[in-house]
Amino acid sequence: MNSETPHPKGPSVTALDKLRLSHYMGRLRDSLPTISGKAWKEIKQGLVSDINEAAAEIGMKRALEELGSPAELAGRYREALGLWAHPLYLRGVAVTGCLLAFVTGIAASFGWGMATALEQAGAAGPAEADFLGLGLTAVPGTLTFTFRSFVVPLLLLVVFVAASRLWRLIPALRPNQVPARA
Repeated sequence: MNSETPHPKGPSVTALDKLRLSHYMGRLRDSLPTISGKAWKEIKQGLVSDINEAAAEIGMKRALEELGSPAELAGRYREALGLWAHPLYLRGVAVTGCLLAFVTGIAASFGWGMATALEQAGAAGPAEADFLGLGLTAVPGTLTFTFRSFVVPLLLLVVFVAASRLWRLIPALRPNQVPARA
């Protein structure tokens, strides 16, 4: 049965409705990273209860649409609680670290392949290559890395800024500046 199809007790809550609610609440939580766990739990319990009541009358999809986007709702909560949107430094560090590990892993695989090929070919001299600004020098059984340009640090900086949302430090761009709905 579709959640938008009315019946005597109102629309039924389907698995899709539960998924919609879960997705909405997850996006709302992501928009409120600085709120404490206890405060989030209280907000979530009250909001889920209100949403389920509205969904029983008008359907889950419409109930969520009437709340507005999770970012707008988070802005209203931040305004009411006197919070502002802090950058997510830990997320930025984690994503940047993962990217650095990935780039280093690929460069190391490439370099060890060069060193193994030199060893199998019986060559004694070093082989050099560049990978995203990393200089790789391989001699049989050894691999060394050197930074030859700022490509990797710039790439990591861009990823850090994007993942941690540093633009939240600029007051005019803070999401909690969204006006409350009438």
